[in-house]
Parts: sequence; structure tokens; C-alpha cells
Amino acid sequence: MNEDFASFNQDFGPRVGAVRPTASQFGHYHGKLPASLLSYWEETGWCGYAHGLLWIPDPATLGPAVKAWFDAAGIDEAADQYHVIARSAFGDLYLWREKQGHTMIIHPLTGSITVMPPDRYVLDGEDDLALDSFFSGSERDDYDLEDINHKRLFKRALKKLGPTTMEDMYGFEPALQLGGVPTLDKLVKVDLVAHLVFLAQASKPEVIHIQHGGWS
Repeated sequence: MNEDFASFNQDFGPRVGAVRPTASQFGHYHGKLPASLLSYWEETGWCGYAHGLLWIPDPATLGPAVKAWFDAAGIDEAADQYHVIARSAFGDLYLWREKQGHTMIIHPLTGSITVMPPDRYVLDGEDDLALDSFFSGSERDDYDLEDINHKRLFKRALKKLGPTTMEDMYGFEPALQLGGVPTLDKLVKVDLVAHLVFLAQASKPEVIHIQHGGWS
């Protein structure tokens, strides 16, 4: 385990719910995702961190959700070129685009997609450096969500609903896009993929492009 990922494991550990990928699953992503990520999978499996706040998942399980969001947003790019490298307890999906790096985040609870420029390290052939930087630069608050009073929800959701698993997430009922409000009493645990697909169809997502030096 390299220094960056070891630091991430220390900050976000202990790991939970680990599932080891098969040889064919490793093979499917060879050349599509950084070698360092496949090495992480081999060492730790697909698993959760920080009591389920953050998950490193099997990207294939989230493929239908990614496609649903691309279709809803009218993104005219091949969804199968994007792979989820991490996701939060609140369903945020962190996507790696082949040959470009971490260039997109889907925020399902707020109905938005953030699109970023290609990673300059990846363009220079430094995929592993870009991937390691993603994890080493992560902080727990990055993956939390604020309620209507701008107070973080995860610890309270964990106490009320228990930890998320590989198959579920925290969501609001009713959904924010349908008039719901982001309060703890409206937070429930729901099926991960089914809810992500539902939210993609609840309203047209807002696509926010970030350029070098600011928002556009």
C-alpha cells in the first residue's frame, strides 16, 4: 500500500463490508482505470470507510445509475467511458473518465452534476499520481451533506438509521426535487441504484461546468 493510500486508510478507517473482486473483474478494468486503483482493490477490496460515509465500489453496479443521469442531463458522451471510483453515503458519485481522469461528480440529492476539465496529470500519463491525489486530498467533510440549517447530517443519520451498506444510501422522502426539505426527520435509507435512477428522472439535472480558475 503506497503512502497516499495508507494515509487515506488511516484517516477514514476502519474498513467495512469488503468484497474482493474476481480475476475477470480486475481484467475488465485493466487499462481503463489507474493501476494504483486496481492495486487498492486487490489490497482492500471494494469496501466502505468511516462507518459507511464513503465507499469504493464495484463501478459496474453503478453503471445503470450513471447512464440514467447522463440521459436525463442530455450529456452527449458515452457513459461507459466513465467509471465510479468512489461514492458517498448520500449517493454522490465520483467519476473517472478514461484517458482524462476524475472529471465529474453527480450530486443526486440536489439534482446537479459538476463537470471539470481533464486532469493534467492524466493527460501527461500520470494516472496513478492523479488517483493517489484524489484519495490523499480527501477529508471526511467533503462527503457529508448539510441540512436546511447548514449543519452536517452524517453523524446524526448514522445514529438514527445505522450505517449504509454497499447496496444502500441515505435519501430524503420526499426527494428535494419534489418539494422535500433537507432535514434529519426526512432522511431515510433507500436502495442505492434504484434511488439514483429515480432521482435522475425526478427533474432535469443542472450541469455545472468548472473551468480552470473558476465556474462557468
